[in-house]
Amino acid sequence: MKKQTIRWILLILCAGIFCFCVFQVARVRLRGNREQGAFDRLTEQAARRDDTTPAGEVLERFHNLLAENGDLRGWLTIPDTGIDYPVMQSELDREYYLHRAFDRSDSVSGTPFLDFACTPESDCVIVYAHNMKNGTMFGTLDRYLRQDYRDAHPTIWFDSLTEEREYEVFAAVQTRVYGTGAPGFHYYESAGTLTASERRQLVNWLLERSVWDCGVTPEEDDQILILSTCSYHTQDGRFLIAARRIER
Repeated sequence: MKKQTIRWILLILCAGIFCFCVFQVARVRLRGNREQGAFDRLTEQAARRDDTTPAGEVLERFHNLLAENGDLRGWLTIPDTGIDYPVMQSELDREYYLHRAFDRSDSVSGTPFLDFACTPESDCVIVYAHNMKNGTMFGTLDRYLRQDYRDAHPTIWFDSLTEEREYEVFAAVQTRVYGTGAPGFHYYESAGTLTASERRQLVNWLLERSVWDCGVTPEEDDQILILSTCSYHTQDGRFLIAARRIER
């Protein structure tokens, strides 16, 4: 009788834990879907349209968004991938938007943000975002592990506040974050201004470590755009794709 009672208690405990876990997963997914809905509304405001804005001035489609949040630095779009988001940068906290929405409220998904060391005009621009399990933010980025996916989605648009910009994907790399002073290439230290040798080192590393070779090599003066997200192939793993700016 005593053993049967214990079994029932354990069964009830297990059922309770299971229900709690299901509830937590559902809660996170619902919150993520709500947050994505807010970004969808922003996307409608920032949609590309015929723009007669004079060169060097803020594009008309960004006026209202910039008035809402002055931390806006541009807009990132990879057609047909679900990646279509504002890119932010806080001058006070380098990871401020890791867990903040566009309106600065707390957020599970966060908002894509620029590395603290660069601007949209830098030699190397790095944009970070979460690898969300529901496919939002950079949750679809690791599809670039397959070259056929890259070939079907070779173009990135990263528009600054004043200019529409097109980039061509040339590398996809699985790497990791290293401790300060630890051996290994710290790609995240390449954000910002680069010397000629630093640029060559970065480009060579990206090409050599890329999981595929698409036959594209950046020219000497091409601006480099890197999108970086978490990866679970190793401890502190990161997955990134790199693209070169195409001048039109």
